[in-house]
Amino acid sequence: MKMGPQIKKLSIKQQNERLEIENKILAIENHKIREELRTYRCVACLKIENAYLKVELAHSFRNAAAILEAEAQSELEVGFSSTAPQIPADTSATGPLQSGAAGSQDEPCE
Repeated sequence: MKMGPQIKKLSIKQQNERLEIENKILAIENHKIREELRTYRCVACLKIENAYLKVELAHSFRNAAAILEAEAQSELEVGFSSTAPQIPADTSATGPLQSGAAGSQDEPCE
């Protein structure tokens, strides 16, 4: 009956040296993992900050759109009340336009 190769038991000094090497390896791996976690946290923070900035930008666009809409509405109201050509009520919708109704040819429309 043959037995496999026998493993020689390490001395306490050899066991300590082996454990020191393993500890150094684990310390290096631990450091790498901490760096990766730090990077991951930074990326997560940047994603959150980016999302917040997108929300702020959307609010700004909404505010700008509301201001533009109010200005345009005001211009329309002022334009129709003061500068729009007045067409007599008895003019039919299919009738010819009067000379002042189409606006001046010299003034470009905006």
